[in-house]
Amino acid sequence: MHCGRPFSPLGITVALADCPDHRPDGIPAVSEHILSRPGPHDTKGWPTFKGYPAWYSLTHEQTYYKWIERTWRSGLRVLNNYYVQNRVLCEIYPLSDEPCNEMESVRIQHRRLLQLRDYIDAQAGGPGKGFFQIATNSQELRRIVASGKLAVTLGIEISEPFGCGAVGGRPLCSSADIDRGLDELHGLGVRQVILTHKFDNALGGARMDGGLTGVGVEIGQVYAGGGLWQVGKCPGHTHDNDAVGRGSERCNVRGLTRLGEYAVRATIKRNMVVDVDHLSAKSSDRALDIVSALRYPGVVSSHSWTDELNYRRIMAAGGVVGLYGGETESFIDEWREARKAAPKDRPFGLGFGPDMNGLGAQAPPRKTGTPVTYPFTMPNGAVVSRQRTGVRVFDVTKDGTAHYGLLPDWIQGMRLQAGADGAALVADLYRAAESYAAMWERVEAYRP
Repeated sequence: MHCGRPFSPLGITVALADCPDHRPDGIPAVSEHILSRPGPHDTKGWPTFKGYPAWYSLTHEQTYYKWIERTWRSGLRVLNNYYVQNRVLCEIYPLSDEPCNEMESVRIQHRRLLQLRDYIDAQAGGPGKGFFQIATNSQELRRIVASGKLAVTLGIEISEPFGCGAVGGRPLCSSADIDRGLDELHGLGVRQVILTHKFDNALGGARMDGGLTGVGVEIGQVYAGGGLWQVGKCPGHTHDNDAVGRGSERCNVRGLTRLGEYAVRATIKRNMVVDVDHLSAKSSDRALDIVSALRYPGVVSSHSWTDELNYRRIMAAGGVVGLYGGETESFIDEWREARKAAPKDRPFGLGFGPDMNGLGAQAPPRKTGTPVTYPFTMPNGAVVSRQRTGVRVFDVTKDGTAHYGLLPDWIQGMRLQAGADGAALVADLYRAAESYAAMWERVEAYRP
């Protein structure tokens, strides 16, 4: 279902090739029609890239390593890489050639990330010399950033972590499975965990998707064994997305299960970070209750998949917030609200989560406001010209955030869109790495 990869030893022509089932003209690409836009697309790839990458395409690679490098050169210093898999999508895709067990997929993705790091190192002259370096603790993160490189931290975002699916309400895992799974993840260097993703599981209820996407997700949940969404009155001021046909301000009635509460506490016991994104309103409320009661600082919302009202609780606990890196006007509005909710006793840094390669659409071309003109200069002094891949030249005003390398252009567009607040917005984004490092230090120092 995913076309391309971040690198190939054989070069960009192989790394960014289209999927075989998209050829010759995009018409056979069923997944692209459903997840992105219906209709044909040019499948040639290199060197013209007429058909992809695109801000709306959810099946084509958007994190080619040279694109990541461009954003690093413009000031990115911490990247949280999530290992993502969905068993249901894997099983229904007819050309899948990978194991669909989600924990096994995490292991495979981890090996590939190490291969990517080693490949980049090789281009730079040897181990540790490339810009892309993995950090498994706050000291490593600070050392990598101080050397001017990109510190990559690891997390998971899967629907059945530790094998914790559920069929008809019956959990398919135990507390022992959770402990074994967390220990394995910790051994791999994973330090951040999402406990539910698209579907309810043995750990708790998931935050519902809205619109037509929600219809597809609900069908997937039925396939996975979780049944239809069960909705009711929201637990308080926080809300889920509105599911189609359920009315407004209705929430998933499923909160954290006994195993889910155990998983939150087990994550804390290992000084790992709890990401409350994708938890239902009821689940996230309970997770934050546990975090608050234990005075634990290791909690985040990484990409706006929780109610905005949770931001205050997250930051008050000592955690950090990252907003979904999508449409510029909504990002600016959310930034203003997050800034108001931030504690006044420490500097505010705001992360952003583009969710690229995670079935998340990117920022579309801006239709209003001042267009981005090239070249422009980023706060770290990098002079940014239009990005060129092959013979295609990208312009964020026309192309939106078509790939990871256009994030500096997206930030410049927001700076212009925010008007008098533009400098403050960019400054908060550039403080995000320090805010994350400081949170991680608090997590490592935590003792119950």
